[in-house]
Amino acid sequence: MNFESIAIEFEGCTILIELDSQKYACRQMIFYENQLILNSCMHDCLAEGQVYKEELEGIVSNISSKEFKKKWSSSIHNFKANWEKTRINNVIGSQLQANFICPYYPYGDIFMLMNGSIGIMESNKKVYTWKDTNILVEVIGYDEIDMFVKIVVIE
Repeated sequence: MNFESIAIEFEGCTILIELDSQKYACRQMIFYENQLILNSCMHDCLAEGQVYKEELEGIVSNISSKEFKKKWSSSIHNFKANWEKTRINNVIGSQLQANFICPYYPYGDIFMLMNGSIGIMESNKKVYTWKDTNILVEVIGYDEIDMFVKIVVIE
């Protein structure tokens, strides 16, 4: 997949966004005075809808994919210990209850697992709503870059 990375300087903040080929945000970081304050794999801060540079406020510039990945890697460093605990608590093949959180995320549908972890499932034909709770899911793997537990719904 081809990604474009942009930086936005706005009201004292620097916002870094990685966009897919259809202009949807895949990953995002927000810095204030060069200190990370939000990261889309740990916080609900991902831009919604398609992102067009000409519609954004502030100073918008392109940054290299290499620079984005370097910042991303640095931004998740402090969360690595929690991620290891999450992996231990969500062994591949284990089954647990989950509540649906968010549809149409660039990587799939997001669920809150009952043990407090975030699960992600490739979008399928079923459309879930916020009312979908206590859904039985199975852990099938891990997204190491974004620190999500990969799941499937057991039907």
